[in-house]
Amino acid sequence: MSRIYVLRCTTFVFVAILMMPMMMSCSGRKNPDEAKKGEPDKTIPDDPEAIRLSKAIADSTDAIRLRPKEVNDRGELPHYQRGRVYAQKGEHDKAIADYTESIRLYPIVKGPYLRARLVEAFNARGESYMKTREYDKAVADFTEVIAVGHGFFKDFGEALVFGGFAAQAHYKRGICYDEKGDHTKAMADYEEAVRLGPDLKDNEDLKKRMSK
Repeated sequence: MSRIYVLRCTTFVFVAILMMPMMMSCSGRKNPDEAKKGEPDKTIPDDPEAIRLSKAIADSTDAIRLRPKEVNDRGELPHYQRGRVYAQKGEHDKAIADYTESIRLYPIVKGPYLRARLVEAFNARGESYMKTREYDKAVADFTEVIAVGHGFFKDFGEALVFGGFAAQAHYKRGICYDEKGDHTKAMADYEEAVRLGPDLKDNEDLKKRMSK
């Protein structure tokens, strides 16, 4: 065997040894798509409800900017609509601000179903005040609702609608009194709620509160 042949063989083996780690590294690499195969998808899908609420807020905000005193077919102001969405999101401070502006504007705009829309706004703001534990303010708002519910009605249908609002307002005002520690006033409201809204007799929370 010639010295040249041995030298060539030695050189080939040496080069092969040097190239081996690189070849192993290349063979271990995966196509990005292949690397994802078998792994759980960690992408968080968009929440359709969150998207819907965000769009509703954006639409109402545009309406407030362009037509703040324009009501829809139900006589609702865009401030009230946005406040309702904020409440659904749990952003009650923002909801209260929008409801307050609605209550200020409704008598000025004098749109259709004014009385009903005002009652809705007072009721909604009262519920948000309950969520923020501002019970005195909630009591004041539910008292406004009750005053309308005990007022004069032009027909039986209107009496049913506002009477239903009043029944619920008595129940919720009673809860506020309970939270304030005034159980006598709370019980009076619960009893009136059941009188005005017989269906409330089946309300489990109300039954527990009245049995204390």
